[in-house]
Amino acid sequence: MPILRAPVNEIFMSLQGEGLYAGQQQVFVRFAGCNLRCNYCDTPGSLALAENQVFLSVEQIIELARKKAKGSLKGVTVSLTGGEPTLYPEFLAQLLKELKRNKAVVYLETNATLPEFFKPLVKYIGVIAADIKLPSACGATLWKEHKQFLSLGKLKAFVKIVLTDNTKPAEISKAVEIIASVSKDMPLVLVPASAHGKIKSVKSEDIYAFVALARKKLKYVNFLPQMHKLWGIQ
Repeated sequence: MPILRAPVNEIFMSLQGEGLYAGQQQVFVRFAGCNLRCNYCDTPGSLALAENQVFLSVEQIIELARKKAKGSLKGVTVSLTGGEPTLYPEFLAQLLKELKRNKAVVYLETNATLPEFFKPLVKYIGVIAADIKLPSACGATLWKEHKQFLSLGKLKAFVKIVLTDNTKPAEISKAVEIIASVSKDMPLVLVPASAHGKIKSVKSEDIYAFVALARKKLKYVNFLPQMHKLWGIQ
């Protein structure tokens, strides 16, 4: 069997800065390459493969992750992020099996748009942080893909939605409808985009409206900024 390799930009230890697990120490494995181009993206270096892109094997990732975790991955949460990790399903399947063998907890950060790639991986993942991508942000309508994805991972998933000053109430309403159709118990975290370039964060008066709109159909809705940026860490 040939040794599979995947494009990886960095592996580092830090605190999770977004969503339900903000503040949890994790080892981050950041893959390169993404199938979307969201206008608020704060990791543009991971969107496409670089000319001198580094490709790592499963064994190399495990070894580097162990070093960041000071020797053992037992009980350590490993965040697979990007870019979009599920672009590499065959590689990810091997990596997930090896992480399980090392007794690590897998935390998948994903744009939740590739259900066909995701389906065989669900059983190996502990936590799924699924970003619903609004049309105003990514220029595409992905409701069908999001619903299929959430249906596959509903027992392990929570949803994040990034808000900008261009976010429309109708988009939030549609996203909430999809989440509720899968499970009204699925947590939703609304995240204000970090202002940069032409991107401006959500207006303060809209925050309350979006939270109230979501709480009409979902049991758990929270509004939380990107904490790692406030903390000044990676």
